[in-house]
Amino acid sequence: MNLPAPGAPAERRLAIYLALNKEGVRVLLVDRYRYTWTAGQDPLPPRTGRLVYRPEPDDASLWASLEADLAVEPPSDPAVARLLPDASRDDPELAQSFRRLTEQDLRERKRDSLGLAAAAMRRTAPVVLDDSEAQALLKGLTDVRLVLAERLGIATDEDAELLHAALAAGAAQGGHEWGKAAELYEVVTYLQEELVHTLLPSG
Repeated sequence: MNLPAPGAPAERRLAIYLALNKEGVRVLLVDRYRYTWTAGQDPLPPRTGRLVYRPEPDDASLWASLEADLAVEPPSDPAVARLLPDASRDDPELAQSFRRLTEQDLRERKRDSLGLAAAAMRRTAPVVLDDSEAQALLKGLTDVRLVLAERLGIATDEDAELLHAALAAGAAQGGHEWGKAAELYEVVTYLQEELVHTLLPSG
């Protein structure tokens, strides 16, 4: 589809929008709408005509430019993709829209949870976690376990059982990278299960 190049006003609005979005400021493009009201009339003007849409010749190119510049590609690393999965496997357009709107916030929440958990675990022993710290640690363990599972090729419960059996048979001996990752996966799984059990309401 051939679209006309955005005019100067549209380019200016687009540049401002993208700059703010890059800094994490959420803004809406509402400059094409006009609120009309004359002082001295009723306090609340009639609904009809309050909000008037004024299309411009470069609208199509403006929205196309926005869509292209704000597109967020799925992670190329399969392990990261496990942490940030597509919202829909059947609708690429829906998945892209959802990723564009949510991925930055999701990354920030994961990073904040890991930071909170790490800060708590660096305290002098014995470490006692409050509820927010325990939940942050649980989220962090879950994410680490997902990454390790992807690295080790664990996709099903049967895969995890095979790994456990291999470790029990001494497969981790020798200190190679697979063995280290497999042992770490077992430790993280144990800690995650124990923490979940601890957080469950008693009785």
